[in-house]
Amino acid sequence: PGLSLGDIVSQPLSRSDVESMPGNLPFEQRAELRAWLMQAFRDIHRLTRAIETRAPALSPAAAGF
Repeated sequence: PGLSLGDIVSQPLSRSDVESMPGNLPFEQRAELRAWLMQAFRDIHRLTRAIETRAPALSPAAAGF
């Protein structure tokens, strides 16, 4: 319950001061979780950009309906 994904992403990875790090996770677990989150954010960004690019062509107004 004390784990914030925002904290995982925003705080720098450090092997020191583990007690103050989000969720008191070991460095390796924080690094893995952070890498997974960053990939998920990249995928979401890529998909939303693709949707925004195609949205005008798919809208009924653009098709003349």
